[in-house]
Amino acid sequence: MAQDENGQLIDPYHGQQDLQARLLRHVSPAFMEDPVRILRLARFAARFGFEVAPETLALARQMVDNGEVDALVPERVWQELAKGLMADQPSRMFRVLRQCGALARILPEVDALFGVPQRADYHPEIDTGDHTMRVIDTAAAMSLPLAARFAALTHDLGKALTLGRGAAAPHRPRSSRGKTTARTVPAPARASRLP
Repeated sequence: MAQDENGQLIDPYHGQQDLQARLLRHVSPAFMEDPVRILRLARFAARFGFEVAPETLALARQMVDNGEVDALVPERVWQELAKGLMADQPSRMFRVLRQCGALARILPEVDALFGVPQRADYHPEIDTGDHTMRVIDTAAAMSLPLAARFAALTHDLGKALTLGRGAAAPHRPRSSRGKTTARTVPAPARASRLP
């Protein structure tokens, strides 16, 4: 969108309508040229509380299916995830990443939590992935720093290994398997410098 010298709005892609509808949409096939755009799309959904247009989500899914996301360097992934975690509702970022398949590629440990049951008497939402999304949104509502939000995101990673998908399972100790999982999650090189 632009405005000419007479104040007339120039909007060839109907961006004003998308803004009013709170919708993120790509404007050309050039979106596919950089897989970081998938991360930004998800981050902007979280930052601005927008939804993603179905055709844009399909394009992101195609990029994931073509292996584009696999070329992302961990430092760049972390930069975008860190910004998204600091949004008011970070779960939106992870929902978009999951919808296009990117979460399974960049954070498979978090993606594996969806569909893992928990005891309803401890967690009424039952699904571990849903619970994790609620926890990171609560951390955001409490204005917790990045390190605490990352801890909220990763606090239940061991459940995917010990509970598994399917019928509800009792809580079992997961400390030894959780330690193994914690070693596989790509943390930023300067994790000790998180604020």
